Amino acid sequence: MKKLLILTGFWMIAASMTAQIFVKSSDQQFVEDAIEGCFFDITQSYRLQDTATMKLYGLKGRNEFGTAKAVGVKTTDGFVVPDQIAQPWNYDDNFIQFKESHRPVLYKSIISDGEEQVIDSLTVTASQGLLHFVADSSIFGGQGLTPVKAEGNVKGWLVWLLEQKDESPKYIIYKKDADFSGVASANTVTIPNNSYTPRAGIFLIPTQSGIGTLQFQLAAIIANVEGQWKMMPVGDFSPSQQQTKPTDRQTPLTLEQIAESSDTEEVATVEEPTNGKDKKRKKKNK
Repeated sequence: MKKLLILTGFWMIAASMTAQIFVKSSDQQFVEDAIEGCFFDITQSYRLQDTATMKLYGLKGRNEFGTAKAVGVKTTDGFVVPDQIAQPWNYDDNFIQFKESHRPVLYKSIISDGEEQVIDSLTVTASQGLLHFVADSSIFGGQGLTPVKAEGNVKGWLVWLLEQKDESPKYIIYKKDADFSGVASANTVTIPNNSYTPRAGIFLIPTQSGIGTLQFQLAAIIANVEGQWKMMPVGDFSPSQQQTKPTDRQTPLTLEQIAESSDTEEVATVEEPTNGKDKKRKKKNK
């Protein structure tokens, strides 16, 4: 009888823990309604430019040298992307052997949100740690979350976007206390212990914007940075902020600047480096 009671108690506790994550309360439904359509997929490619000749280079016959994929978050004034989209070369081992003689140049951005949009040049308006804000409300029509600067210990909602096999997004949503006291960079976050794989996450702060009206504002974005999930505060992004310089050792040019400074439309390609051997280069017309 005692064993039965212990087992019964164990399963009741386990069921309660599971319910906190998977059983929707009315508050969780409010959160899910607020975040509907706020995530999108983005693929960013880049090229290399020879600092002496100003010629552009791709890798192994491609138009681009490298690419990075991540999840972005829509805001009312544009969208926010993690650092691997704004500076993909910092996460590409192939770039290491070329960093002294070539500068990285952002190439094409492919945004997937039901249908694909291609942007020829991603322009970062403001940066906050490992997050970068692009002020372009025309892409998503101003539909998105409102960024907010969180301070001190804040009660809010943590939302995980999960890997999905069908077209319907799946989330894990639960309440969480987050401490933003003196936070200037990212904090490591433990992912939920379940069978789903997270793709991205956000931390929302509920505010009452009117009588009977509850708004969820974007306080932080959670992204996978070199194998660790980091909660990164968005700060106070706004279109009026001036563009900040990238944190890497080289400043990329925009595609417009390349067109003005280059006397050729030729794009060369480099073979993938192997153990420091001479780099073979081939020229190929666009």
